[in-house]
Amino acid sequence: MLIRGPQVMSGYWRQPEATVQAFTAEGWLRTGDVARCDADGHVYVVDRAKAIIKVYGRPVAATEVEDALRRHPSVRDVAVIPVPWGPTGETPKAFVALHEGAGTTLEELLAYGRQQLGEFKAPGKVELVEEIPRGPGGKINRGRLQHL
Repeated sequence: MLIRGPQVMSGYWRQPEATVQAFTAEGWLRTGDVARCDADGHVYVVDRAKAIIKVYGRPVAATEVEDALRRHPSVRDVAVIPVPWGPTGETPKAFVALHEGAGTTLEELLAYGRQQLGEFKAPGKVELVEEIPRGPGGKINRGRLQHL
């Protein structure tokens, strides 16, 4: 998504290289968001561009995978990141925190993902964790997940 107007910042403080990367030559700010527009002209932010996973060159939104897995009755919280994966390029890797006492297996979660999303969008890997790392505002800290 690109935006422009008097309410948009003019650049990053003392970071000219970051400012050049963030703006087009015409002055549009690259927000880093992926959005879609419906027939009525309503704009929906789908995900962050960095959270898009390329499976066989096709985009898969991490939030779509998270939302599907979150519907499993044993799942308390979930976060998804891209990881390298053989011939597909990348695959979604899900980090899942289960409800206390849940007896769900990794195989069950993988099968549930395929059932909910189809083979193409389903996670290729699932890892159980105690907690999903989040920042002070509650946003998933995907950078920390890369190092788990």
